Amino acid sequence: EFGAQVLKWRDPGAVTTVFLLDSGCSPNGLVARFEWTLTNILLQDSFPDPPAADIVTAASGRGEYVRQRVYEVQPGHDRVVVLTKADPKRECSLAYAWQGGGQDGGQVGPEPCLECKLPV
Repeated sequence: EFGAQVLKWRDPGAVTTVFLLDSGCSPNGLVARFEWTLTNILLQDSFPDPPAADIVTAASGRGEYVRQRVYEVQPGHDRVVVLTKADPKRECSLAYAWQGGGQDGGQVGPEPCLECKLPV
């Protein structure tokens, strides 16, 4: 609605995956909730900022790690989330589920928060 969208791109070598969270013309922006399940993958929530220290530690480990994130994108803005292999020599896995929404301000009742499910 109002052009808010989540776009995904993956390089042919499957080393990098990029998500563009674009609020488009939505007067209230975009809210997207992701659950990432990752092995040997660095998660950069606010590219080009580097990944957080706990992400580097988790991605460097040998096991799977899970992170839940809620991204709020203000009207007229976008956010880039980048996922890359931590160690190109090791196998990796990337799985995710997401839910998103933009509000037009003209609806009858309040929409539930994507994080806590309470009305906003």
